[in-house]
Amino acid sequence: MSPIARCLRPPPPDAGVVVGGIYRYGDGVRADFLAPHEYQGHPGIVHGGVSAMLLDEVMGYAVVANQATHAITQRLRITYISPVPTGENHYLQAQLESFEGDFGVVLGNIFNQEGELLVTATGLFRLENDIAANFALRDSQTGIQPTPESRD
Repeated sequence: MSPIARCLRPPPPDAGVVVGGIYRYGDGVRADFLAPHEYQGHPGIVHGGVSAMLLDEVMGYAVVANQATHAITQRLRITYISPVPTGENHYLQAQLESFEGDFGVVLGNIFNQEGELLVTATGLFRLENDIAANFALRDSQTGIQPTPESRD
């Protein structure tokens, strides 16, 4: 099971699921999560890298939900406002703010159950309609010879 799947909670029964525990919410997407204690940095606090990973995933799906394509993170800027406690329920929200050419700007946040903002992020995502073709192009330009396992 992936680290992301271990955190995300099942969506509400009437939610329009985008993927896994990520569902449509207003103009964006939302995911409810509970980070296990194994994901702590300092005792009782979710490691900042785990928070970044969760935001990156949900923010990418905010693009997918609006553009029906794949999104690859180009830049992710995160501001940690308050610690995210382990073992407590939280939620992530993200929405596509603007779209220009092959790029989308996305805002993402982590909130506690009371709605207090804990972490906020802004990301630039490149839309990819054919990821396999882009890998092949990159590999031909760099001389990288990927193994079949690197494509999974």
